[in-house]
Amino acid sequence: MPAMTLSSSILIAALVWLFALPSSGQSGRQFRKLHYESDFQSRGWFFAPGMTWMMPSATDRQNTRISNLEQANDTLYSGSFSAGGRPGLYLGIGRHKFVDGYYFINHIDFGGHFKMLRGIEEFSGLVKADSMLAETQNAGRFSESFAGLFFRVSNIAQLGSTTWIHNSFGLNAEYRVISRRSYDGLSTGMAHSFPEAFQGQLHYRIGLGWKADPGLYFLLSAETPILNLYPFYDGKSTLPYFSTRYRPVILTLNVMFLDRTKSKPCENQPGRSSTQVDKENPGRNAAGDLFGPDVKRKVKRRRR
Repeated sequence: MPAMTLSSSILIAALVWLFALPSSGQSGRQFRKLHYESDFQSRGWFFAPGMTWMMPSATDRQNTRISNLEQANDTLYSGSFSAGGRPGLYLGIGRHKFVDGYYFINHIDFGGHFKMLRGIEEFSGLVKADSMLAETQNAGRFSESFAGLFFRVSNIAQLGSTTWIHNSFGLNAEYRVISRRSYDGLSTGMAHSFPEAFQGQLHYRIGLGWKADPGLYFLLSAETPILNLYPFYDGKSTLPYFSTRYRPVILTLNVMFLDRTKSKPCENQPGRSSTQVDKENPGRNAAGDLFGPDVKRKVKRRRR
C-alpha cells in the first residue's frame, strides 16, 4: 500500500473513531468523572518512559537497482533487501490537564521528549561493476537520537470508573542531536537517503488508562506519525534510512499526577495569628469568642 494511502487511511479511520466516541459514550452507562477529587486539581505533571521501534515498509523484497555515475560504468545490484527495527530509548516529561466542555476534547498535554530511532538494512545478491559479476553481502545500521517538543489533544472514552481508552492527535517538532550510521560492504552507486536534522510531524496515539489512586494515573500507549509536515516527503508518514522507509512506533508508560489543592487558611491552624482573626472578624476576640469586650459592654448598658 503506498505511503500516501496508508497515511490517509490511518487519519480518516482515527478521525471517524474519535468523533464517534462522544455519541457512543452518551448512550451507555454514565461513570464517575476520573478527575473530580476534592483534594486535587485537574492538572499536574507526567513522566513517560518507554521504547521506540522502527517498522520497515517491507521486511524482505527482491529488487534490482541501476545507478549511473559520472566517470564510471553502470553499476547494477540484483538481490534481496531485508530491513528490520531495533529497540531504542524514549523519555518524555511535561504537564497535562483534564478539561470539560470542549465536546470531544477531554485531556491536553504538552512537554519535551528524547527519543532514539534504530534499525538495520541488509542486502544479499549480485553486483555488476566493470563488466564483472560478484556476490556481495551488505549491512547498514543506524542509531539516531532526537530532542523535541510536543502538544496533544485527547478524547477519553471511559470503560469504568477507573479505566478508559485514550485517543490523541498531536504535533511534535524535534532536532537530531546524535547520529551514528555504518555500512559494511560494497555500496558504490546504491541510492541512500536519510531524514533531515529537523523534523515536524502530526502523530496519533492510542492508549489504555487506569486510575490507581486519587491523583495518580497510568496510561499505556502506542504512538506513530500519520503525516510528515517538514520535510513533507510527498505526504508520507515514514522516514527514509538507506534504501528503506521506516515507520517509528513509540510505546510508553505514562505516569500522571495531579497537583494537590491548596488548603484555605482557617483559624486555630499553625501559621495563622490572632491578629489576622481579629481583622477578618472584628466581632471575634483572639480566644475565638463571638462576643468581644465592646459587644459585652453594649449588652450591659441595654440591660440597665
